[in-house]
Amino acid sequence: MATFTRQEFYQQLLQGCMIPTAQQGLEQIWLLLLICLACRLLWRLPLPGYAKHLSTVVVGFYALHHFFQLQMVWVVLLSLLCYLVLFLCRHSAHRGVFLSITILIYLLMGEMHMVDTVTWHKMRGENLTSPHWDWDAGPFPSRGRRLPPGPRAGTGWRRGGEPGHLGSLPSSGRGEGSSGWSGGAGGQDSWVLSPVVPGCPTLGLSLSLSVAGAQMIVAMKAVSLGFDLDRGELPAVPSPVEFMGYIYFVGTAIFGPWNRFRCYLQAVESRALSLPWLRKVSRSLLLSVVCLLISTCIAPYLFSYFIPLYGYWQLRKWLRAYESAISFHFSSYFVGFLSEATATLAGAGFTEEKDNLKWDLTVSRPLNVELPRSMVEVVTSWNLPMSSWLNSYVFKNSLQLGTFSAVIVTYAASALLHGLSFHLAAVLLSLGFITYVEHVLRKRLSVIFDACLLSKRCPPGCPHRHNTNLWVRLLNLLFGALAVFHLAYLGSLFDIDADDTVEEQGYGMSYTIYKWSELSWASHWVTFGCWVFYRLIG
Repeated sequence: MATFTRQEFYQQLLQGCMIPTAQQGLEQIWLLLLICLACRLLWRLPLPGYAKHLSTVVVGFYALHHFFQLQMVWVVLLSLLCYLVLFLCRHSAHRGVFLSITILIYLLMGEMHMVDTVTWHKMRGENLTSPHWDWDAGPFPSRGRRLPPGPRAGTGWRRGGEPGHLGSLPSSGRGEGSSGWSGGAGGQDSWVLSPVVPGCPTLGLSLSLSVAGAQMIVAMKAVSLGFDLDRGELPAVPSPVEFMGYIYFVGTAIFGPWNRFRCYLQAVESRALSLPWLRKVSRSLLLSVVCLLISTCIAPYLFSYFIPLYGYWQLRKWLRAYESAISFHFSSYFVGFLSEATATLAGAGFTEEKDNLKWDLTVSRPLNVELPRSMVEVVTSWNLPMSSWLNSYVFKNSLQLGTFSAVIVTYAASALLHGLSFHLAAVLLSLGFITYVEHVLRKRLSVIFDACLLSKRCPPGCPHRHNTNLWVRLLNLLFGALAVFHLAYLGSLFDIDADDTVEEQGYGMSYTIYKWSELSWASHWVTFGCWVFYRLIG
């Protein structure tokens, strides 16, 4: 069987995965981008306010139907229910609480009673931060995972070394003997790049978005609106057309991100078109495509081809876990940068200081996640708008229960918004424990050593005695490496090998236990050890 040289591998990767993925990805989103631009131009016209809000509702409905078809009914029902509660409680001082309870009941009923398990899990999805892509004849990450090295519909990966192909591609280290550049042997799986989609005459991509992200955005917008009214940040309950315009604002209705009601009003007022606005849209769109390519075509083969380390069998499980985590991370960045592009294109996502207008919407900071200072920095940089929402409307309202309890409530709320999945809840609650233990430990160490060892970077001129010493830098680097270790461990759950039936019904306790048992529960043991150490030095 023939083998790949590096040049042949890169050529096949470019022609068989990267170019088709980028082309077909853009083919799937060009209509949404065009709609966002059309709305931006429409709102530049001297139309009355109600006409702008009504046009937002109409266009938002069209976009939802284009991506979700009949499943959009669940988004519409939730939005109508939210406004009904808001109207009935318009004289109450606890509108945010009532809306939160209503949304909680709606989501729980959907999980348990209203819809069968398979349909609801298809609708809800299980991405940690945002709408996600399902594999449906297309090279998009599903639930944040990388596709196993089987036939990739959409990129044309085919099993075995067939005539007319350069050779076989090792299965990213899954086969016990697959490492380096040689083809698979014995009973191992090996795959080749092919320009043909298995079972299809041509290379085709069909985008199937989960409606979960849209439901999540509706819930976050409604809750934030309720609490802002309670806090007096908004003068009155919006009219039905204003509320629905906010909910169905096309720049955020499909991919997010969450934005406040006043940000929507500023977008509808529409600022003048400018070169900085166009640069921001272009940059975000370019970065989204780059992240999609890394997630789909590079991350799954990071250690089997790009940095061939699978020969070290002792590390293979952790290398696979890290590949899964990287693929999941960049699928999330893809959606994050795409949401920046759509929101900015529609006229949202700017700050204004006097006469200075900055198009500075930022959804995620990938460098702070991949090269983190701490896990606290990871969770805040992962999705900045959602982190802000959780902090403003969940964490601060739960602080009366105590800091630790507020942290757990916050992560529980995030888990509920993303769907009642055991493995998602396990990841998010584990994140809650990890970030809390890390925070209190580093706070204690910073006091003991009088050094800049906090989870967050100290501001310039901080009162700590030691801030730039070598040992301080080394300790912070050690905590950063520990954060990467935790990310690889948690990301291992998104390397999905279960069959389609299990996937459709959601991944349960047995799957989560199996994946983490493979890694000896290492992250949890390390976290427990850090907590014990924190108590000992207290």
